[in-house]
Amino acid sequence: MVVTADTIRLVSQGEYTVGVGKTITESDFAIYLQWATDQFALDNPGNATASLTDQAISLLVCHYIDRANNDQHLKYENAGDGKVAFDSSGSNWMKSYQVIVTSLVEKIERDRDTPVTVKLPRRGVVRKDATVAAKGMFTSDLSY
Repeated sequence: MVVTADTIRLVSQGEYTVGVGKTITESDFAIYLQWATDQFALDNPGNATASLTDQAISLLVCHYIDRANNDQHLKYENAGDGKVAFDSSGSNWMKSYQVIVTSLVEKIERDRDTPVTVKLPRRGVVRKDATVAAKGMFTSDLSY
């Protein structure tokens, strides 16, 4: 799977669109996409599926769009002196991204703490063609 302009539209539920006259241009999208891809490569503990990777990267792109629009959880804005303060929790896009990364990290920790039991077959295994003899073939009996 690959993150596209349609993926951003879908993840943002139409709030952000990519293209001429849209929320961001194709060139800005390409830059945000590269940033997001690089960031997720650092944050991914290695167990993300393709669809989770796309979702995480899309959420980061939406976060970058949000950040560029200075639309990140304003704590206060003072029109007199121009000071702006943002809530320390960040954008909803970033919060959703962090939930994905945290769940991936927690999954790895759970898997590491839970021993895996492998069950071997109790009887030997015999191939169906074990009794067939043909030129260049040997009969086989696979058993444990």
